[in-house]
Amino acid sequence: MANEFADNQEQALNRYFDGQMTPEERAAFEEAARNDTDLARQIEMQGRVDDSLRSMFAPPDDLESRFVLPETPVIAHLPRTPSRMWVRLALAAVLALSAVGAWFTYRPGSSTRSPYEPLSLTEVFSVVEAKNWHPSTVCTSDEAFRSFAHKQIGREVLVVQTCTLSALGWEYGQWLLSEPTAVVLMRDGDEHVMVLMGELKGHNPPEIDATSDLRVYRRDLAPIVLYEISRLDEPHTLDAFYLPESE
Repeated sequence: MANEFADNQEQALNRYFDGQMTPEERAAFEEAARNDTDLARQIEMQGRVDDSLRSMFAPPDDLESRFVLPETPVIAHLPRTPSRMWVRLALAAVLALSAVGAWFTYRPGSSTRSPYEPLSLTEVFSVVEAKNWHPSTVCTSDEAFRSFAHKQIGREVLVVQTCTLSALGWEYGQWLLSEPTAVVLMRDGDEHVMVLMGELKGHNPPEIDATSDLRVYRRDLAPIVLYEISRLDEPHTLDAFYLPESE
């Protein structure tokens, strides 16, 4: 049986998951999926995306931490595509599609089996900038920050904050250095940087695209390693991080 949605499959997927199909259209779409393995695979993949987003933004166990969304829609620095997936990527800033979790992007027309591929570090930085440095998780106390770091990388970490230096909050990037990796968004005066932290032993140093103007600065704080990512001529925040005495 021919797939009547083949010519506008992506649009049909969007309408299906956004609840915009009539009951008759929905039944026809599901019947088409039963006879089209590629369409069935796309429905399964997009369903996993939706499930991941719902799980990701569930209320945190730590009541001193809270999830936040951008104040305005995020469209800058992102490829122009009608896919709803790019809009949701911008708003969520991350899609956890694997057991370990990672940053993923949707690349329509990919020649590979799956159009979902991990973002490069340069792309992650661009998404953070596009969000105007609004983090996905904010810790409202040192204890919450310390606890969240432990949940992310298995190590308790603190940062000295001053009138000019502050930790804005956390983003996701489990694969960027090692498994796991934590990402902290920092502000020093008018400047913003992204700090990656993970296990020192066996980690993979971050790679920047050759055409990027980003700079990478490193600090070893055994047993973890920190990398500051920015467009600045020198590191601004690495010395502010420390391990509590319990470490």
